[in-house]
Amino acid sequence: MICVCAQSIAALPGLFSPLPANVAAMGSVNGSAGAQAALGAALAAQAAANAAVTANVAVPFNVSAMAALTATANAVGALRLGLGMNVAGGNCAPTLEQLAQSLAGSALAKALGNLPMSTLSPLQALAQLAGAIAAANAMGVGLMSANAAAQLNAQAQAAANAAAAAQANAGVSASAAASLQAFMAMQASLAANLGVNLGAAGGVGMLGAALGNLQSNMSALNALNGLLNAALLTQTLALMSALSGIQGALGLNMLTPGAGALVQSRLASLSRSVSPSLSRSVSRSASKSLSKSASKAASKALNQAVSRAYNEGLGNALSGVPILPPATLLLAYLLNKLLGQLGVGILQYSSCGPLCLVSSISLPCPFSAADFAEDFAQAAQQLAVPELPAVQVTTNAQSGASESSSASSSASSGSSASSSASASGAAAAAAPLVGEAVQLGGAPKTGPKPSATPAPQPGAGPKPPPPPDAPGYKKSSWKK
Repeated sequence: MICVCAQSIAALPGLFSPLPANVAAMGSVNGSAGAQAALGAALAAQAAANAAVTANVAVPFNVSAMAALTATANAVGALRLGLGMNVAGGNCAPTLEQLAQSLAGSALAKALGNLPMSTLSPLQALAQLAGAIAAANAMGVGLMSANAAAQLNAQAQAAANAAAAAQANAGVSASAAASLQAFMAMQASLAANLGVNLGAAGGVGMLGAALGNLQSNMSALNALNGLLNAALLTQTLALMSALSGIQGALGLNMLTPGAGALVQSRLASLSRSVSPSLSRSVSRSASKSLSKSASKAASKALNQAVSRAYNEGLGNALSGVPILPPATLLLAYLLNKLLGQLGVGILQYSSCGPLCLVSSISLPCPFSAADFAEDFAQAAQQLAVPELPAVQVTTNAQSGASESSSASSSASSGSSASSSASASGAAAAAAPLVGEAVQLGGAPKTGPKPSATPAPQPGAGPKPPPPPDAPGYKKSSWKK
């Protein structure tokens, strides 16, 4: 059972309400465009240097096909995290149809439309600047310094030269290096998201079964995709990503009131955090990373994995990789971010409890089907009224009280005065006297034990004559 939590959806606009004030308070966050462009070139060159290989491992698979399968495997993992279902593990069509019906009747689109999207552009600029400063710091360059662009350009050129030299010395072309890197990325993605190990026997067969399950669920995935607003999901996801980047780089939660006033001080502190020890020779670091990459690429296990995948027919499997619908994938990414960043679970795999309708219940949803049923059963046991024992009043004058009661019932043919006196005497005898022991449902603690002879039932035999009054008995002096 899938329940789209109405409380979680209703709470979303309130959670984002501090953003406009924080954006207004944070001021201008524009950095040097030239320095950021140089940083991008340096990072790309460093990635190319790390991707260079020195082992002659031939990968007979198309790079774009391997990249497509990697993307599909990553999408399956995203759906499992965001929607809670493994679309490559079995038939998920009924659950997807139920999710589509639940989303169609929810107010999710309206809640996302009420988010302060006007803050997206400045928040993205802040996230980009903060991330760039942190990345430049890791390379030993102060991004806000005057010569930051020159330093980063020099590092980019050195990394590019090191990568070209490594490939030329090994006799490996850039295309061969790219093919091997694509295979390694695909292998890691399949293991993480589908549980398929291409290096093991039967790995390609397991991949084929997973892709078959995914293909059987594509119709339901496309139906869900048709109900979603891809543009709105993209904007919301971008907003969540910007908030995540700011918190990661600056340690500021922009959904907290007052966080915007701390932005400039955090930026200044991050810009001054460059340590001279981080400035090191790019060629030396590139050589170290290349040697590590080469040792992994030249490993015997990698060669065996490529050969086994080829012999088991991986090329045929790559020809029919299904592509997941984009809006469904965006929904999964967004739901995962909302749960991970804000702790807001939009999807609940349980039926709603009665208190879910109370708006004062705090997030997350306090009920699930099994827990609610168990708690309700326990509460019912605790609230059950126990059966109390019959009340039995025993006194020292017990025998006189019972006999007086019998006498008063047999005097119904007398005058009204004597009847009233008999009733008053029976009531006085039934009440305990001061100092007499009273016990509920048990034997008296003091006084003689009650007679074991059962009291006569009405109409059973002749009525006994009235006994003498009990000691200390006095008729009531009250008159009508």
